[in-house]
Amino acid sequence: MEYAGFWRRFLANIIDTLILSVFGFLLGISFGFLTVFLNDSTAGVVIRSVVNLISYAVTIFYYIYFIGAKGQTLGKMAMGIKVVKLPDNSNPGYLSAFLREIIGKILSAFVILLGFFWMLWDPKKQTWHDKIANTVVIKV
Repeated sequence: MEYAGFWRRFLANIIDTLILSVFGFLLGISFGFLTVFLNDSTAGVVIRSVVNLISYAVTIFYYIYFIGAKGQTLGKMAMGIKVVKLPDNSNPGYLSAFLREIIGKILSAFVILLGFFWMLWDPKKQTWHDKIANTVVIKV
């Protein structure tokens, strides 16, 4: 088992961000036309809020579903890496995916992103969110 390095993980994250950004852009454009026709500022605020909530929900669902069910987002698939649960190298499952992708990444970002860079000196190349969910990222 070979652990995935920083740059592979970083590029996978960029790919996932681009995919989700395109979705958010298309969603924003489609609902943006509504705000043009509704010259009411309250309606515009409500529409933008709904679009933001949908975008956040899709992002959360994307990460929890793909990591939980497959151990790989589309970006991780493209970079040939996978998140696996220790000690049996199984797919993480939805609870571990939630702990890793939501709770763990918030904590990893909390102290000047130190949790993300922790992998640079960790023997298993684990970030804080990997440690919280008891996962590692491996090359496939």
